[in-house]
Amino acid sequence: MCGGLKIVSLFTNIYDKISIGYNVFWMRIQMAAFRSICFKRKDGGIEKGARSRYVVDITDRPAFVGCRTDGEFMRYKLMIFDMDGTILDTLEDLTDSLNYALKKSGMPERSLSEVREFVGNGIRKLIERAVPVNTSFDTVNRVLADFSENYRQNCANKTRPYEGIPEVLSSLRNSGIQTAVVSNKVDFAVQQLCVQYFDGLFDLAVGEREDVRKKPAPDAIYAVLEHFGLEKKDALYIGDSEVDIQTAANVGMDCICVGWGFRKEVFCFRAELRWC
Repeated sequence: MCGGLKIVSLFTNIYDKISIGYNVFWMRIQMAAFRSICFKRKDGGIEKGARSRYVVDITDRPAFVGCRTDGEFMRYKLMIFDMDGTILDTLEDLTDSLNYALKKSGMPERSLSEVREFVGNGIRKLIERAVPVNTSFDTVNRVLADFSENYRQNCANKTRPYEGIPEVLSSLRNSGIQTAVVSNKVDFAVQQLCVQYFDGLFDLAVGEREDVRKKPAPDAIYAVLEHFGLEKKDALYIGDSEVDIQTAANVGMDCICVGWGFRKEVFCFRAELRWC
């Protein structure tokens, strides 16, 4: 928290320019340093508040990313990223594997725009949303198994990092900030994609596991904080959907909601923040 405010940022291109000078570099978004919209919790929800700026400062140790509100800095030692729609555009590969599984079971295929709305809550929920209404439990399981088998072999065919993400991650790590991924994506894909596209850029990557509740439950974030020996005030969460905003709210930590992901920006404004 920074001055009692919850931070939620919306922006369209994370890496327009990083300028370095006097041992301080600013993340610049389009024509100026990007601005955040601050929100304050009220009756379990949020309300619009003051403007602020985020800055990465490498003059102090440990280095930090901070928000400046009313002249104060909030120090972050850890940046926790969502994967799909935040650091990687995985939509086409997800759609291809989903349609492979649906077609194999004689079901109608789904469009990119439909799959965009289905993702975010794990692969079982993706399948449940994609199959026809009243599909049996056993059939859902069969489609899920076919999807998983196909996606394991094809999760990186068309997937690409969003522009500038590797450079931003490298800059954060060079300034001493630790980085992690927490995703509802199946764990084998999270590990594979992190190695393929961000090798050495994350200290920890956590995907969907049976023994941990999926986001927006706070469990995975708590486990990551415990791994690093940090408190929630030391970390910033970055995602692209209402699931991510809710996750951060359930932990009680600051977050950034990016504007380029799988959801339209309006989702970030309309998402109702409430405790699990």
